[in-house]
This record gives sequence, C-alpha cells and structure tokens, in this order.
Amino acid sequence: SFEGASFYGPVKVGETLAAVANRVRPSTAISLRQMMAILLAGNPAAFANGNPNTLRTGATLKVPTSQALSALLGAPAATPA
Repeated sequence: SFEGASFYGPVKVGETLAAVANRVRPSTAISLRQMMAILLAGNPAAFANGNPNTLRTGATLKVPTSQALSALLGAPAATPA
C-alpha cells in the first residue's frame, strides 16, 4: 500500500494503463514503464489476472506520492545534458 496515496479514477472505457501512468506521473525523472509497473503492483485488483492490458473500467487506482515514488525507485539519477 502507498502511504499518503492519492487516487485516480474511476477508469473510463478504453483508458489504458499507459495513459493513466502518463497522466499521474509526477515528472519525466520517472519513466513511463516504471510508473506503469508501480501502478500495476499497487493496484492488483484493478487488472484482470494481473495483466497490465486488462485495466478494469470503473476501477479507482491508488497513486503513490512523489516522496513514495522516490523511496520505491531510489533517487532518480540526473541525466547529463
């Protein structure tokens, strides 16, 4: 569970995990793939059989805070310019 989490939802018809992850991702320091994996792991009931392609319409997803994301991922590395 994500302490101090916010929520996203209800998921609309046709909405994908990638679209939701992109919408709730706090910054580009977290990759879209990482955000998708975190949402999937933290919201198993929102997906049929744990399949990331089967996001359930009407589901409400827990979204970790930026601080919780940093703790889960470690401090994101700076990208050289």
